[in-house]
Amino acid sequence: MIKQVISYILRSGHPEMETRNRHTHRMIKQVISYILRSGHPETETRNRHTHRMIKLEISYILRSGHPEMETRNRHTHRMIKLEISYILRSGHPEMETRNRHTHRMIKLEISYILRSGHPEMETRNRHTHRMIKLEISYILRSGHPEMETRNRHTHRMIKLEISYILRIEFDRKRRGSNFVTVEERVRKRRII
Repeated sequence: MIKQVISYILRSGHPEMETRNRHTHRMIKQVISYILRSGHPETETRNRHTHRMIKLEISYILRSGHPEMETRNRHTHRMIKLEISYILRSGHPEMETRNRHTHRMIKLEISYILRSGHPEMETRNRHTHRMIKLEISYILRSGHPEMETRNRHTHRMIKLEISYILRIEFDRKRRGSNFVTVEERVRKRRII
């Protein structure tokens, strides 16, 4: 089921999705959540190769998406990028019209993360940026519901980091350059 939905997500999900597919779309979002939370290595042997390909594909999307991808894959790659945009644009019914500009900023921030965060990122954020990349890898590799109790707080922080990544550009515009960074927030929580 995961394999089929992943293929569907990578291949389609066009904005013109019809109302009759609304339930299907909700299922897709649930499966995306499942993939982000698990991706168990104990997948059946007959699916091991397929499962590895799924993980590698997700990693590739997170790491690159450069236009110099081989010509024979250029169309497929473009569809993948469009689909990521579609996932960001849809499935958020609570998004209000007044947030339309903010939403565009969210997509730009995601693009920045997908491009691996160029070295011209300010020095003071270099450590934070490294933490963000590691957190994304961690979410793709793990985050099982049965996570041990000693990691429960860490798991909650990981989820908060994702929302921080989505809000970071909006916060920068709204609050100026003095907004609280991930590193500072983590430090404050540890002190408390």
